[in-house]
Amino acid sequence: AAALKRRAANGRRASSAAKPVVVIASFASVYAGAILAGITYQGELTFHIRFFAPLYVMCLLIAALLLDRLFSALRNRADAAFRPAPARLRFGISAAATVTLILWLLPQANLYADRFQQHLNYGFGVTSKEWRQSEVVRYLKENPPQGEYDLVSNIRGELYLLVGLPATHREIPCRPEDLRGLAQWRHSDGEDLYVVWSDRRELCITPREIEAALNAEAEAEFSDGGALAAPKPG
Repeated sequence: AAALKRRAANGRRASSAAKPVVVIASFASVYAGAILAGITYQGELTFHIRFFAPLYVMCLLIAALLLDRLFSALRNRADAAFRPAPARLRFGISAAATVTLILWLLPQANLYADRFQQHLNYGFGVTSKEWRQSEVVRYLKENPPQGEYDLVSNIRGELYLLVGLPATHREIPCRPEDLRGLAQWRHSDGEDLYVVWSDRRELCITPREIEAALNAEAEAEFSDGGALAAPKPG
């Protein structure tokens, strides 16, 4: 009876430990399916690896839960094995394991400390020194586009965070004919087309192709990018 009771208790603990794993895995599957469906059927949604960042967090949670179950089982076996062992032996094994872990973590800690210091000195992401000193960003701060316009750019997020321009506009099309058609469409709605590009992000069309497609010259070009306005005719 006591053995059956222990087995039932262990089964309940295993079931309760498995529930969070099942819930997280189910949500991860639904999320991944929704992203793939959106990329497949929504034309303007382009794939980016950052879409799967939540999946990375979910995988870490699942791994942590599974490791907790594994360590619990190992700890129970170790306790049973160490009970007859002398206290000094148990202390020595624990101390050796702790020192080994510390020695393994020290290089990682030094690496992250160096990176943290670099981020403090030079910034990170859009707060980095390179973006703060960007000639394109400085130009748009001093000369923001005027009137009714539609902005296309390969640095929409940076323009929103650093300049304040709306980030809801489009990426620069990869084909000149698509860019030309976009300009005609926006002109028919009474808007100018404003194009901003930066060499700090991937650009699938060259600045010369942009100028040729819109039959306009860049109003400003810098070492790290440029800007071009294609006003509506008349």
